[in-house]
Amino acid sequence: MIVNGPLTIFGRAIGKTCFMVFASGFILNIELLALTFVYRWVYICKKHRLYKFSQPHVIAQIVFCLVAPIAGLDLAMTFAYTFSFDFSIHTGEETYGIRVLYVEDIVS
Repeated sequence: MIVNGPLTIFGRAIGKTCFMVFASGFILNIELLALTFVYRWVYICKKHRLYKFSQPHVIAQIVFCLVAPIAGLDLAMTFAYTFSFDFSIHTGEETYGIRVLYVEDIVS
């Protein structure tokens, strides 16, 4: 996977951070959408169980379920992605030097 864009000119630390913020925001958006559907279902269909959302252990479980995938994703991205400053594209007579974020092939 190659991620190319204007933020890659800032180097490894800022490029990785921006990509991790984007991916974390995407995952958080999906998680909160699912949580909203569950909360609305409980609120409309099972109103007698709504009190459980205010109990401390349920709140802790919800927070853990929201934070754990994001932390795992960010940890995986920290070790999986690296920058290549030698990447170039040759088209006809022109050569374009590009900084990209790519997954390094560790197996071979």
